[in-house]
Amino acid sequence: MIQGILAFLTCLLVFAAGFFAGWKLCRALSVPPARPLTDPERTALLEEQKAFHLLQNYSAERAYGMQKGD
Repeated sequence: MIQGILAFLTCLLVFAAGFFAGWKLCRALSVPPARPLTDPERTALLEEQKAFHLLQNYSAERAYGMQKGD
């Protein structure tokens, strides 16, 4: 019975130590908020996203110019 109680207390101590360490590490490793984009950065980002989406939707019809509406 004493071994069971000691095992329970050991598990409780390890759990509490992990909780405390995680709480402290969360503060130490937190990422600062992102700064707002400037207009040239926003324009460049939108152009990059448009090109990426165009590549994602690439098909044989687009390659041979058979797609309507582009």
